[in-house]
Amino acid sequence: MAIHRKATWLVSLVIVLTSASLATAQKYQPFGPLEYQHDLDPFAPFDSEEFGNDPGLQEGFFANYDRLYWIPKSPSTMDIGANGQTQTFNNGTVLESFSNSADTGFLRDLGGWGNRWELGYVDGNEGWLISVFDTHGRFQTLDDTATSVVFSDPGGPGGALLLAPVIFDTLTASQQSELKNWEVMKILRLKPLHNGSTIELLYGVRYFKLQDNFGVEAVGGDFGDSDWGNEVRNNVIGPQAGIRWLDRRGDWRFDIEGRFSPAFNFQKATLNANLAQGGAPGGGFINFTPTHTSQTINFEQFSPIVELRAETNYQFTRNVAFRLGWTGIYIDRIGRANNMISYTLPGLGLKRHRENFFAHGINMGIEINH
Repeated sequence: MAIHRKATWLVSLVIVLTSASLATAQKYQPFGPLEYQHDLDPFAPFDSEEFGNDPGLQEGFFANYDRLYWIPKSPSTMDIGANGQTQTFNNGTVLESFSNSADTGFLRDLGGWGNRWELGYVDGNEGWLISVFDTHGRFQTLDDTATSVVFSDPGGPGGALLLAPVIFDTLTASQQSELKNWEVMKILRLKPLHNGSTIELLYGVRYFKLQDNFGVEAVGGDFGDSDWGNEVRNNVIGPQAGIRWLDRRGDWRFDIEGRFSPAFNFQKATLNANLAQGGAPGGGFINFTPTHTSQTINFEQFSPIVELRAETNYQFTRNVAFRLGWTGIYIDRIGRANNMISYTLPGLGLKRHRENFFAHGINMGIEINH
C-alpha cells in the first residue's frame, strides 16, 4: 500500500513538471514581465472608460494583503479516556461501574485571525502567482473537578493493573490549531467572453499544513498527578489546478474562483505522557507503577483539497484597490490531536484516526497593481 501511494505521488509530480515544460515552450517568464511597461502612480485616479471594450483587467506586478477571520471546524467529540468504555470495581460490598466524566465537547467552531499575502504579475495572457497564508485558532480549555478517566486495562502478570477507579481532583484540557499554506501557480488568461468577463486558468503546486496540539494536566486523587499531550502535523502537498472568473463593472470587480489539489498527507503525531507521577499510586493501585511514554508515528494518506473563493474589489485609484471576500477550504482525511490518543495501559499510545476538515471566513485587504 505504501509503495502504491508513493508511486501515485510520483506520477502526480511528473504531470506537474510536464505541464510546466509545455508552458515554458510557449513563453518562459520566471522572474517578471518581459514586455510590460510599468506605470506606478498610486494616487492617480482610476478611469474604467480607458479600457474601451476591454474587460479592464490590469497587468504588471501585483501585491495583495488580506486580513483573515476564519472559523475552523473543531475536532469530533471524544471522551478524555478510553472512548465509550466503562470499568467495574468491587468496593468491598457491591460492584460499581465508572465511565469517563469529561470529553472534548468543549471544543467549538471559534473564529481566529490570520494573514494572507499574494504576489505575482500578469503580462498579456500569462503570469505567475505566489500565495501564502497563516491563521491561528483560539486556545480553548476545559477545567473540570472530580474527573473520572477510564483507561483500557489489558492486565499484567499480577492481574489487572487498576484495582480502583481513576478519579482526579482537577483536570485541565486544552487544544489549539494552526494553519499554514504556500502555493505557486501559473496563470493563463483566456480571451474575454461575450459579456466582457474573463476566465483565468491556474496550475501549480500547493503545500498546506494543519498543526494540532492537545494536552491534559490531571492533579490529585489516589492515582497521582498525570499529564499527557499530543502534537499532530498534517503536511499536505500535491499538484493543483484552478479556474477563476473575473468581471469588471466600472470601479468594481467581481471574482469567483475554485481550486483543487489531489494531495497527499504526510502526517506526523508525537505523544508524551506521564502517569501516576510522584511515587507509587495509593488507594489500592498495587499493580501499577509510574510510567513515562514517548511515541512518534507517521502516516501517509490521500487528502484532497478543495478551495472556493468569492471576492469583490473596489478600484480606489489607478493602482490601489480595496478587497472584500469569502474563502472556504475543505480537506479530507486529516488527523486531529485529541482523537489519536490510545488510552491503553501501562502507558498511553497513538492510534490512527482521520476526519474531514473545513475552514471558512472573510478576508479584507488591499491590492496594489503597477
